[in-house]
Amino acid sequence: MSVERLRWHEVKDRTFIGATDETHEIHVVREALPIVLVPGIMGSRLRQSGSGDVVWDPPDGPGSTVSTLWSWTRASGRERKRRLIGDAHDPGFLEVDPGQLRRMRSNISGSDAEARRAIDRGWGGVHWSSYGGFLRWASLAPSLGWPRASRYFTFPVYAIGYNWSASNRESGDRIARRLRAIVAENDGEDTFCEKVIVVSHSMGGLASRSAMMLHGAEDVVAGAIHTVQPVTGAAATYKRMRAGFEGAASLVLGWNAAETTPVLANSPGGLELLPNKGYRDNAGRDRWLSVMMGGRALIERPLSGDPYAEIYRERHALWRMVDEALIDPGGPRRRVTPWMSYLDNLAVAESFHDDLALRRHPVTYTTWGEGRGHLSWDRATWTITQLAMAPGYPMPTVYQTTPSAAAQTWARSANLVASSDDGVGSCRVTGAGGGPPDPLVADIEPADGEGDGTVPAGSGRALPTPAAAAKRGVEHQMALNHPQVRAFLTAAIQQIVFRHFGARTGP
Repeated sequence: MSVERLRWHEVKDRTFIGATDETHEIHVVREALPIVLVPGIMGSRLRQSGSGDVVWDPPDGPGSTVSTLWSWTRASGRERKRRLIGDAHDPGFLEVDPGQLRRMRSNISGSDAEARRAIDRGWGGVHWSSYGGFLRWASLAPSLGWPRASRYFTFPVYAIGYNWSASNRESGDRIARRLRAIVAENDGEDTFCEKVIVVSHSMGGLASRSAMMLHGAEDVVAGAIHTVQPVTGAAATYKRMRAGFEGAASLVLGWNAAETTPVLANSPGGLELLPNKGYRDNAGRDRWLSVMMGGRALIERPLSGDPYAEIYRERHALWRMVDEALIDPGGPRRRVTPWMSYLDNLAVAESFHDDLALRRHPVTYTTWGEGRGHLSWDRATWTITQLAMAPGYPMPTVYQTTPSAAAQTWARSANLVASSDDGVGSCRVTGAGGGPPDPLVADIEPADGEGDGTVPAGSGRALPTPAAAAKRGVEHQMALNHPQVRAFLTAAIQQIVFRHFGARTGP
């Protein structure tokens, strides 16, 4: 008996030639099209590569929520930097923690063998509360709306965590190597494999595009689907550097500048979420930062389209992003100052932004959040008001009011600087050459743009591709669990499979 193995798409071209008095057995081999998740910033579980200590393990369930909150709410900016950065940024300082068998067995309600397979596929290296639902959903929907798909394809589901504090250029290299390894893992006796389908969340879009467009992994990707990607950045990153995170996230990620700056200013990956040179607010304006007073704009930036020079490298102006005293609190004395170290990290981010720009895989689908259900900072606006006092018992009441004509005249000609910055979005206003005639204070305005609570709609839709769709009511962190996003993913994966099927079978 002769035995022959044929790939499914070779069967129609096979002409039988063989002895008629023999039994001939043909094995038709299905094709693996792995679905690979690339998570967003802070969505990968990280440990220090030297000690093995797990330093980033976001809350997953009541038990870990309590322990994580206890650990991080008590952590100063100095301690946060020690855990996540070390003395100075080194992309090898952190690595992905692959997860523990018992925890994964509980997550998937499966056997030890199933848990080991999930860990081998990277599931344990990502934040389960954010991504576990997607991983299980994708695994349990193999036909993805096309029942015949299982005749030709299998869809094993993987996740690739990465050190999100490092530049997305570094992460892209890791992801590219892992994508090729996934192809090799599925190219064997039972299935053959040549390409994968990439699904990204948030910063994972930058990291996976880096893998494809800067590190040559485009040839092993059948198609890419990017969800809530900050394509040109997010003004929320500027706000969080200056005034901390908002809501429940602030308990872990930092509620003021003193807690967020030591990590983000020393993290090229974090800095790569800032608005880049191609950023526009939701109305299409490139001057996305302003200082308002008396209902008119005193300052608008960036004037030249370069926020790195006009905002991020600004050291003293009212609208500066970084207080250099917070970059390395209590850190070791080095030849390189904290400010110079920050500028080095910023240069890495700028170079990455310039090189990646709007490059994408030719088969790309994108979806993002719109609507006012989850307001986002598409602009950063500082409003200057005047402090005044009203009589009160037992002490006068301090309130804010429209600045006097004299104060407005002074502000229009002064080089405005911040003093007594509270780190949560408010500071006293002074001038480089002296103070104002009346006490002035500047406050950063709340988010007021359409988006998903983090990425504004203008940035989410900035990647030029015809296969794109806005979704209303999508919250950034849990976007992959939103029913409209799931429907988009199903349709997009189906289209990628159809396209791939057509390329295999021809006209």
